[in-house]
Amino acid sequence: MSTSQHPDDRPDRLDDNSLSSRFQRRLARLRENGPRDLWWQLLDVLEKHRALRLSLYAAVILVLLGVVTTVWIHPWWRQRTSVAMARQWLDAGRLDQASKSIQEALKVAPKLPESWKLAADLARRLGNQESALTYSRQAADLAPANTGLVLAWASDALLAGHPDETDRALASPPPAQLAESSHGQHIAGELARRRLDLNAARTRFETALRLDGPGTAINEVPLGIILLKSRETALRNRGLDTLSRWAPDAEWGAPASRALLQDALERDDRPAMLAWAESLRGNPRCTVGDLPLCLQALSIADETRFASVLAGLQKDHAVNGPAIALLGGWLNQIGRSPEAIRWIDSLPPAITTQAPVVVIMSEALRQTRSWARLDAWVAAGRWNNDVAFVRILYAYLAALRLNRVPEAAALWRDLQSNAGAVAGRTLFAGQTLYAWNLRDDALKLLWVAAEQPGSAFESLGTLARHYQVQRDAPGQHQVFRRLRSLRANDPAIANNYAFFAALTGNDLIAAEKIARDNYRADTQNIAYRTTYAFVLFTLKRMAMAEDILNIRGIDWREYPGYAFTRGLLLAATQRKAEARPLLESIDTRELSRHEEDLVRNALK
Repeated sequence: MSTSQHPDDRPDRLDDNSLSSRFQRRLARLRENGPRDLWWQLLDVLEKHRALRLSLYAAVILVLLGVVTTVWIHPWWRQRTSVAMARQWLDAGRLDQASKSIQEALKVAPKLPESWKLAADLARRLGNQESALTYSRQAADLAPANTGLVLAWASDALLAGHPDETDRALASPPPAQLAESSHGQHIAGELARRRLDLNAARTRFETALRLDGPGTAINEVPLGIILLKSRETALRNRGLDTLSRWAPDAEWGAPASRALLQDALERDDRPAMLAWAESLRGNPRCTVGDLPLCLQALSIADETRFASVLAGLQKDHAVNGPAIALLGGWLNQIGRSPEAIRWIDSLPPAITTQAPVVVIMSEALRQTRSWARLDAWVAAGRWNNDVAFVRILYAYLAALRLNRVPEAAALWRDLQSNAGAVAGRTLFAGQTLYAWNLRDDALKLLWVAAEQPGSAFESLGTLARHYQVQRDAPGQHQVFRRLRSLRANDPAIANNYAFFAALTGNDLIAAEKIARDNYRADTQNIAYRTTYAFVLFTLKRMAMAEDILNIRGIDWREYPGYAFTRGLLLAATQRKAEARPLLESIDTRELSRHEEDLVRNALK
């Protein structure tokens, strides 16, 4: 007869005490054998059991592969995949998807130049040139030896209107490498052309053309435009031939025809005006901005053809206020305001007496000096809030011209009180009155705008041009002192401020320090050397000034500022015979009256 066991008495059931004692026994053996003995025991086991050994090897390999994949392969794969996807979306024209992929690429692969290159490509397609410049600069910084990325940075800097940064970018590649790059030569040519250094631009484009071979419009068209400006008949004829050859081209015909048309207008060549106006109008890349130029040429070259084209445009544009204002503005722009008035008068008053046509008609009446009608038109027009400020300007002008003094005074007060209510209004009012030749009123408003955030720099630019034309050195000193307070780190502004301060006898201690710092920061800059020498000359430090102007191999005929300062220094140190050729080479009409007085006295 069998007896049953209690569950706790079964062999496979260990109580807490037996488990504890077994663990203690194993721990005791570990202490007795030591790690070294255990290691050899493990090796013996692996030697006896081949399957266990192979499993262990496989496990180790898998662990290592996992670590390598996690640490290196997966991030590398993710970076390359994100960049490749961004490029594919961009090539497909899916800019929305490309934007998402590029953001991912910049996040996971910020050290890859390709990520930033793609971001720059997208920004260019979206027309955001400043962003394109930021991204292409970063790409070039990551791969300074990659000439393609560096030239993309230079190109973006040029297109964004930063010539100094373009210079820095073009200085990055080795000169020999840049000399053999047609793209680099093209960028340098465009930079020189924008600086009006046509000789340098011509050399650069000719080099690019030699590298690319004949028939490349990207080099031939700008080169032709440059040659067209030449005083040498052979070079000018070459420019005419080049541009005439490209004028029928669908892609490059517009800039070629535009240059030829502008040349014809400058030379009053009426047959050429007619031919190139029609060529430009017929080109698929003719822009809205080209049409006033075409109308101007037709109005001069062939009145009948002008009337025919204008009739067609009037029919096409008599559809709504913005279209009417556009054509009316073109007519005002080319000096054909009477045609604008007659046409607008023929259109429904419900459209013409409100913005934007009411403004265009006011300008046409101003240009035709129809003061009584301008006054009545301004009073009867429906000027909404967007153009109410413009109404005050035209009403003020009409009151002045009709000699209604009390009304004009009230409108001037209204103009001043309303000018600062919206950012930019004071600047707009000042520039408008300046264009209308109301200079005293304009200058008052422009100086007010010079103190307003957002409009100060542009206002000071207008004032600088005014004082330059007026040859007013104290005014220029005042402008550049204010400009320097806005942009203290701009060396060009600082240089002008130092020069005019010394010229007018103001702030001489500050001027000397600024000129010295500029010179020491860039000793190769002729303008900075010349200004520093002029400040020293003003302070009667003749020997130091002469040391600064001691530039080996300089041709003073190419640097009027150098000739001016060097001539004054020679005359002041009793070397008037040497000074005379330098000072007489200067066109005094380009100088301020203070500078002209210095030259005149030095030549006595």
